[in-house]
Amino acid sequence: MVIVIQSIVDGCDTNAQGAIVQTMLRKYLSQQATVTLDFSGVFNVTSSFVNTAFVELLGSGLIKLAPKPESGEFYHSKKVA
Repeated sequence: MVIVIQSIVDGCDTNAQGAIVQTMLRKYLSQQATVTLDFSGVFNVTSSFVNTAFVELLGSGLIKLAPKPESGEFYHSKKVA
């Protein structure tokens, strides 16, 4: 499953936008899905957005961050086996 961030929120600037992403992630991860987040075209991501969208999920063990093989950048998530 690939989630294109720009298709579900109009920016990555606020807690409210982060909450929308977290809700969608929880939905798919609770179904044991592997989820890749596509931030193409997103030019700004605030700490408020990141904290709300991901930090609680990281602490819950539902996800782990894995580097994208060809770039080494950390921006896709995988279900923890």
